[in-house]
Amino acid sequence: MRAPWTDREHGGRDMRLLPAAAGMWTAALAAAPLMQPHNTRTLITVAAVLVCSVDGMALAAWMAHVTRNHAAFARRAATVLMLALAGLLLGAMAAVTHTAMRAADPVYAASAQGAALGIYRVRTTAPALRANDREADCAVDVTVEQAVLDGVQQSAHASATLQASGRVCAMIEQGARYTVHGTAQRAAWDTARVILTAHTATMHEAAMPWWHGIETLRARFFAVTARLDDQGRVLVPGVTLGLLGQDILTGARVDEAYARQLEERCKQAGIMHVMAVSGGHYALIARLCTIIGALARLPCGVLAMLRLATAGMLTMLLVPGQSVTRALSMSVFAVGYALCKRPCQTMHALCWTTMFALLTGPTRAANFGFALSCSAVCGIAMMMPRIQAWCARWMPRGAAQALAMTVSAQVFTLPVQILISPQVPLWSIPANLMVAPFTDLATITGLLACLCATVCPPVAPMFATVASWCTRPIALAAGLFGTADDGCIPWAQGAPGMLLMLGALTVGTALLIALHHLHAIILLVRRRGRRGRLHAMHPVDAARRWWRQTATMLMDIPWSHSKE
Repeated sequence: MRAPWTDREHGGRDMRLLPAAAGMWTAALAAAPLMQPHNTRTLITVAAVLVCSVDGMALAAWMAHVTRNHAAFARRAATVLMLALAGLLLGAMAAVTHTAMRAADPVYAASAQGAALGIYRVRTTAPALRANDREADCAVDVTVEQAVLDGVQQSAHASATLQASGRVCAMIEQGARYTVHGTAQRAAWDTARVILTAHTATMHEAAMPWWHGIETLRARFFAVTARLDDQGRVLVPGVTLGLLGQDILTGARVDEAYARQLEERCKQAGIMHVMAVSGGHYALIARLCTIIGALARLPCGVLAMLRLATAGMLTMLLVPGQSVTRALSMSVFAVGYALCKRPCQTMHALCWTTMFALLTGPTRAANFGFALSCSAVCGIAMMMPRIQAWCARWMPRGAAQALAMTVSAQVFTLPVQILISPQVPLWSIPANLMVAPFTDLATITGLLACLCATVCPPVAPMFATVASWCTRPIALAAGLFGTADDGCIPWAQGAPGMLLMLGALTVGTALLIALHHLHAIILLVRRRGRRGRLHAMHPVDAARRWWRQTATMLMDIPWSHSKE
């Protein structure tokens, strides 16, 4: 008799919402770049997609109704089809709505025709960073709230990158509002991105006190890291806040040649994600809150609120990014599971996070940071338990867990990495295994140094030094695995390369499954054919048995003889 569904429930394998999330991602990725205003062919295409989605959902519902008394496979197939088509419909509608609103924005429309000179009222949404453009000293993400173009004041809500020089960079603060006289135009590397070049700027409204405190905390932390060696100046801010040392606007300048070389070697070695903020930061904070709650015997609701508050404060401290958005959303879902007294369900939370993120911002479907973050979490949730169980038969538990997490994340992120760089890093797994034991400690000590930089300044350099010691293996791994001539395999570019990688991974997975089943069949045949005989023992078990028998034999040998 089959166990009830409550006994079979397992959060890591709950993939019921995966078809809907995949459908939304596909629709948003396909519709967002195609939607242009006053494009009749595009409108007809989108209308056809919507009609086909509705018809497909109706067909899937009819199939589910017809096959309700038949095979379970048919019912599941109909349900999966309905969820995928529903996600496709929602994704297409979200992309159409977002594109229409963006096209109606005056800043976005004016910048499409060239450099639009005007007066813009903006609100900064991130800290100022060092600009990559030689014509500007700093760059900061802003939201344009009002624009005066050709003497007409209009409301706006366009996201842009503000580039400035000189005194303007010194007065920029996250959360403040400014009146900018400058030009808005599209970026050469991304036609959907608006670049706002400031000629002059004045502060219109100061930032809230907490944002001023966050800016002060960051500045003091960067002053502490400026006392470290070259690799510490570059890597400690990256591991702690997701901001490499060469991108910091204030503080001591780092060696640009060394910093760029180290960054390129980390990319070649496949460990660049270590310097990006991911769910690891939030997992460490949640684990710390759980330990404090257990020691203080806090109620479940108080512990959940503590985790939510610490996640919010951590998000304010970090540099905003799509991976931060994904990690924060999943942390909120984890708090919700805790309030409902349910275990955290990784795949379930990831699917909900993906769908909400694509509904609010369909352009995230084409963001590499968001795609890498989601694919890595999906791989860890789906593959890590099986790989860890297999590796635990051959190696210690900690090493098996680290290897399983690295392999599962690398396999699922390879198709996205092909789109970024058409090459396959061969040494990414050993490089990640080399830096994995030190990453968490570097993150914890870096956050402690950031906190003590304001609360207890004399202690901050000590934590920063420990964090620098822990980031040294990252530099060593980059120098060891990122400089090899045969460290990467060239691969096809673009979408064909991604599809080729997906096909290769599918074939490899099928072969592994076939070998697993073949091995199970061979063992079954041997057991049936050798009844009453001792079947072949696992090599690890045989070695353990041999060692125990040898040790027992050595202990039983009389090594000394007493003389009578």
